[in-house]
Amino acid sequence: MSGLEVCRVTVYIGGKAHERGLYMKLKWKVGEAPTGRYRSFEKRGWPCADFADGRCAAMIQCDDSYVPAAAREGNHAPLSVYIADYSAGKSFKWRKLKLTAATLDEAKAIAANFWSKRPELAASAHE
Repeated sequence: MSGLEVCRVTVYIGGKAHERGLYMKLKWKVGEAPTGRYRSFEKRGWPCADFADGRCAAMIQCDDSYVPAAAREGNHAPLSVYIADYSAGKSFKWRKLKLTAATLDEAKAIAANFWSKRPELAASAHE
């Protein structure tokens, strides 16, 4: 999976249809490891994805803290995938997908699959 797909989307602005291609490339990043005096009380965040233009696209959540070794081995609770829904305007609302993932790679694939099938949720009517 290359992570880059071109989708044709029709966006309605002011009653007129505008067709354009959206590039659904997701850039994944992991939260910083907690530092400082009280780091043992903080949890490291699971990966989040942004579109190529810097807008939020997806996030992965888990009841367990993100530990790279445990994530590689799959020793963690099920992963939930959230998608940023931009259909209402410039701001977005996080939508939780019904599917859960057992591994980090599976969660990333669920997010990529969602955006390849539903690119219209990435298009804001106020752009």
